[in-house]
Parts: sequence; structure tokens; C-alpha cells
Amino acid sequence: MTKGNNREMNKPQKPIEFFVSPQGSDSWSGKLPSANKSVNDGPLATLPGALAAIRKVKKGKDLFSAIRVIMRGGHYFLAEPLSITNAESGTTVQTDKAVVTDEHPVEFNAYKEEKPVISGGREITGWREQTIDGKELWVTNIPEVKSGKWRFNQLYLNNEWRDRPRLPRRGFFRIADVPGLKAAGNELVGRDFFKYRKNDIKSWKNLTDVEVVVLHLWVEERMWIKKLQEDKKMVTFDRNSGNGLTDDYTGTWGEYYVENVFEELSPGEWYLDRASGTCYYYPQKFEKLSAAQFIAPVLEALVNIQGENEKPVEQIRFNGITFSHTQWVSESRAEFGQASVVVPAAITLSNARKCSFKNCTFANIGTYVLDLKKECREIEISRNNFYTLGAGAIKIWHGCTRNIVADNTIAHGGKIFHSGVAVLIGKSSGNMVLHNHIHHFYYTGISVGWAWGYAESNTYGNVIEYNHVHDIGQGFLSDMGCIYTLGNSQGTRIRFNVFSDVVSRGYGGFGIYTDEGSSDILIESNICCRTKNQPFLQHFGMNNIIQNNIFAFSKESLVRLCKADRGISIIFRNNILYFDEGDCILGEMINNITKVARSWQNRKALFEKNLYFDKRKKPIPFPDKLTFTQWQQKLGQDRGSIIADPLFVAPEKGDFRLKPGSPAFKLGFKEFDVSMVGPR
Repeated sequence: MTKGNNREMNKPQKPIEFFVSPQGSDSWSGKLPSANKSVNDGPLATLPGALAAIRKVKKGKDLFSAIRVIMRGGHYFLAEPLSITNAESGTTVQTDKAVVTDEHPVEFNAYKEEKPVISGGREITGWREQTIDGKELWVTNIPEVKSGKWRFNQLYLNNEWRDRPRLPRRGFFRIADVPGLKAAGNELVGRDFFKYRKNDIKSWKNLTDVEVVVLHLWVEERMWIKKLQEDKKMVTFDRNSGNGLTDDYTGTWGEYYVENVFEELSPGEWYLDRASGTCYYYPQKFEKLSAAQFIAPVLEALVNIQGENEKPVEQIRFNGITFSHTQWVSESRAEFGQASVVVPAAITLSNARKCSFKNCTFANIGTYVLDLKKECREIEISRNNFYTLGAGAIKIWHGCTRNIVADNTIAHGGKIFHSGVAVLIGKSSGNMVLHNHIHHFYYTGISVGWAWGYAESNTYGNVIEYNHVHDIGQGFLSDMGCIYTLGNSQGTRIRFNVFSDVVSRGYGGFGIYTDEGSSDILIESNICCRTKNQPFLQHFGMNNIIQNNIFAFSKESLVRLCKADRGISIIFRNNILYFDEGDCILGEMINNITKVARSWQNRKALFEKNLYFDKRKKPIPFPDKLTFTQWQQKLGQDRGSIIADPLFVAPEKGDFRLKPGSPAFKLGFKEFDVSMVGPR
């Protein structure tokens, strides 16, 4: 940040503009949006050319004018990631009195209504039609693949993701056995082999290119076949699994699927034969080769924004740009940590201030999209569309503060790394996640905190409001939710959100999940419904206030409080609990192996002024098989609470507005408006 003596000294100058076009030339000036009549001047051709032009006009100094790189439509295929450093940084000018601030950004903007795409991929050409085993396929040869210089695991046809052949087509296979181990109690013991059932795995073509994906608790394991012993039904892999090959804590072996089997190629799918360098695509009936554009990823990253230790990069802004086509293939790891945290991002910011991504599209990305780390502050990510993602969308990592993620649509993530999270916040404070629409992820929608237990976490003051998060889990992983928290989180607020439709593979399909030491969080005025397990579960934590929420429709129960703790774990008041199956409130999850559950009586929790209603009109059992009266008199819980119909307008249709005369109002419930949930 530059500090000026007065406003006149730093009076803004006219913006400096450079045009870039795939039809341009880096030998031109970049001052024209199109080539002139003489075709000796016009736009630049590449983004590295634009960065060179910026460095030339800056000449190592701060400029008191905006610089605009205006991008014409088309694909900008990168040979290497763009590197933006202090040499290309924008400038923030602050007066001595710290009252007035002038911003002189470096902007990358789309030209008018055109659609520029920054791509880490490469177009694949040379396709021909060929009949193989009775299938009418499109085929091309790629010399770089045959020579081992290029390997890709994604293919896009006309900007749409295409799948590799998968078995089984629906659902999963289950491991038969892991010799030398017992499924019970070996959740964290990695192995590079297992026995399979029946003919689930066969001696397919290019067997070492076949990938097996095992689902284990909250992570996936990706391993390539090394050897197959069909007589023993034993498969050996090129690497050890990172964890056990168990399902979860049920004492059973894990489920898995097999990917990239040439013999199973079906319409809309593709296959890469690395040995011959041949790529195959099985077209759908409506697809025409003459209208097909194929792109496969080459690069792991697209943009790196890196400031110096003493001077951050500032005021880099992207507006209206599409980012696509990255991949990451681990050479040794089978699993990638909780939330696929080790998976890199297409765009990384380190030591950056006041940068933004607005009105952009992030599509067909094989990794995480954005990674904020190392003292990133006041980064704005707003009004963007994220879809078809290999992992998650946004990581805001340790040491970052005061960033905003707002009004985005983030959908269909975790397509390769199933445990990727839409918005992942580590030991980071003061961030705002507002008005986002997040849906169709296989693990968790929003995750806040990265400390297990009560250690200092630097995760405080985060605001999660007006988000719509739904269709989470989709039956792939366990132990997750629409929102997941970890560790001390003083001042964190989770309010005015709608969380719904959570289906875990095994246990742990939660709406709001306060895990491992989550403490000092306000959870207020949320609607949380249609979950496999609980709309609200707290593993353990202290001083969390859960008030004025609606919890409805769950397979197992509406609320669960697992472990007792040192202080008050939760204050649970003025909530409405509405259900038609399962239980109402449960204590510790019963271990499937020991079948032991502890009594509720040692839990330090306060329930008061809540409304309960079971549509079955049966007596509601409370923890320890207590009646409602015993729950109130014996344990002193739910003073002022009632059992009554809250009079929702149409709860089965998701309309939880209250009719006039609802008994909830007499308990102090304050109706809240969810019409503002999601992007504004």
C-alpha cells in the first residue's frame, strides 16, 4: 500500500488499456481491439504478452491509474501458468490521515459480451470414424501420449465433461477380503491389495490403466491396478491406500468402483490407450464429428498471484473471464486428506490484498479452483459460476483474513476427488460466506476450521449467512454435512441458511455438523431438513448457541449430542423440531462394534422453549427413553417447551412459513425470511 501526501499528488490518471485477442500478435501495440486495415497493428495475442506490456508501462513503479487488459472472445491456451507478481501489481493509495483511499487496479475484463476462456488444456484434433467391436467410434492418435509426455484423465466435448467407462454402472462393488486384516478396528491400516467378489474385476485391456476408487469414511482412495490373479480373485495396486480399506466403523470391507475400462465403453464416454497413444470416443446419436471440439487438460494451474514478504500484490481484478481445463494426477498418493486438502488449485493467491474475481465462470476444472493462502486479505469472490469441478471450489487457508465469498453458484464438484469441499476455510478469521447456492457435492458444502479439540485455532469471527446448500453426499462418503465446523470458532455466526437433502453412504449424513471441539458458535434462524441422520449433530464442543432454527424430516433423528464435555456444550432454545419418522433427540452414536451408548445424564446442555411435533401423533421418546414429562422433571430440560403442531404452510414442499396463530410465536420463535437465500 502506497501512502500519499495529498489527493492532488495522486490524482487518478486516465486508465491505460491493452486489448488481447487470439487473432492478435504480441508484436503489436495492443491499443486496438482489432487489427487495422494494414494489418500491422492491433491487439496482443497472449496474456504473457499483456503482462509484459504492463511491466513496461509500470517500469518498476506504482502507477496512479488503472490498467485494463480487455480480452476478446476465444480460447487462450497457456503453455505455463500465468505468474502475477509485484511487477504487475495494482496500487492502493491511502492519505496520511487514513481517511480516503484511491484504488488503481490491474483489471482483466471481457470485451463487451464476448467470452474469453483462459485454458490449461489443448485442443485434440485429427478424429476419424472407425468401427471397433461393432461400436461406431471416433478415434485419434496423440504422439505425445504414446511417448509418455502427456497423460490426461479428463476430456471435454464442446465444453461439456465426458466420463470414462465405470463399473458398476450404478452403485458400488464391495471388497471381499483383505488377507491378514480384520475389517473391524483396522480403519487406518493401508494396503495395496484386496480380494474381490465374483467377476467384479477382470483381465481387461491395458489393465495397468484401470483405476480402482475405494470409498472409506470421509475420503476416497485412488489406485491403479498393478497385477491381477484371477484364480485367487486378488488384485494388487501400484501404491498403498492411505487408510484402511474398510467401509466405516461397521466392521465391513469398503465399497469401490472401477474406472477406465475399454471393453465397457458406452455412448458419451471416452478412453485413452496410453500404450498406443490412441484416444477413443463413443458418440451419442445426436453428436456430429463435424461440430465437435475436444479439449483435454495439460496444466495443473492457470494463475499464480504471488506477493513479496514485505509487499503484497494488490488490486488484481478478473471480471467476466472463464477459467477451464486443469488436472492433477498424484504419482504416489492414493488418498488426499480430509476435504481433499492436498489437491492443488487452478488459481493460487499468496500474500495478496484487495484482489477480486467477479462475474467469472470456473468450469471443467480438475482440481480445486481458488486457493487463498499466506496472508491473503480482503479478496472478493462474488457473482461467479463454479461447475463441473474435480475437487472443491474455494480454499481460504491458514493466516488469511477478511475475505468474502458471495452470490456464487457452486455446483457439481468432487467429480474426481470426491471429498472436495465447495468452500473450505482453515485457520482463518473474519471471512464472510454469503448468499451462495451450493449443491451436488459428495462430501461437504461449507467447512470452517482446521483444529481438532480445544487448541488455539485462529478461526474466529467467520460469518456464514443466507446460503442455500443442498444435495450433499449423494451416497458416496460418510461423516459430513451441508456445513461442517472444527475447533474453537469464537464469534462465528451461522444464520439464515437453508440446508437440505443430505445422503451419506454410511453414517454421518448431517445438515449442521459441529465436530471435534467446535465452540462459541451462534447457529440461528436456519432451516435444516431432509437428512439421512441428523439436521443438527454436535460431536463435542462448548458454548454453542442453537436458537430459532427449524429442524425437520430426518431418517434417524432431528438432533444428536454425542459426547459430554467440560462446560456447557449447547444452549438449545426456541427451535422447532418437526418429523414423521425416526426419533427426536439422541445421545452418543452407538458404536456398531461395541454396541455401547452412554447415558444422557452427564451431558451439560440446556434445552428450553422448544416446540416438538411428530406427525405420527405418537408419544415422543426423549433420551434415556424418558417421556416428555420425565425429561422435564427428572433432567430439568425443556422448561417452557411444548409438543404441538407448529402450523407450517406446506412443510412437505419445503414451505416452512408459519400460519397465523402458530403456537411457536408464544414461545418466542421469530419467523425469518428465506426469500433472500442464495445469490441476489
